[in-house]
Amino acid sequence: MGDFDIFFSSLGDDGEWSKPENIGYPLNTTDADVFFYPTADNNRAYYSSRKEGGLGLKDIYAIDMPDSEIGSDLSVLKGYVYPAEGEKLPENCLVVVTNKNTGEVTEYSVRQRDGSYVAILPPCMAYEIEYFVKDELVEEEFINVPCEAGYKTIDREVFLLPVQLKKEDLSLATES
Repeated sequence: MGDFDIFFSSLGDDGEWSKPENIGYPLNTTDADVFFYPTADNNRAYYSSRKEGGLGLKDIYAIDMPDSEIGSDLSVLKGYVYPAEGEKLPENCLVVVTNKNTGEVTEYSVRQRDGSYVAILPPCMAYEIEYFVKDELVEEEFINVPCEAGYKTIDREVFLLPVQLKKEDLSLATES
């Protein structure tokens, strides 16, 4: 219809993709409609377009998705690592997710500017979640994601404690 359009294709039971089809108006216009991004629960999607009445050159639009048989049973672990009051978040913060069923280990970096992280947890599995700062384990937890859980978000917050020096540590530092 325009410069760029949004298409869809379905994966068949045989593992082959169907022929891509243009989703048409009103999402596609005579201009560039791009970056279609459905949410993990398949209930909503976002895309960029320039439309009459928009606020800028390209605006982001949200649409509610029609009911679909395509559900999402995955869980999304999302959260924040907060530094101690008055301190900055250390640069090397890491969330390590170990699938206890398969042994697969996945590392997720904590975003430096706000301490956020996101991890995807498929269903029917047990997970060990470890939070590391400067290669030191600061917190650990275990999460079971049931097989019939449906899409859900698991929110977590990790608060880093301020550095506490013992009196002996101070005397050793002054003697050096």
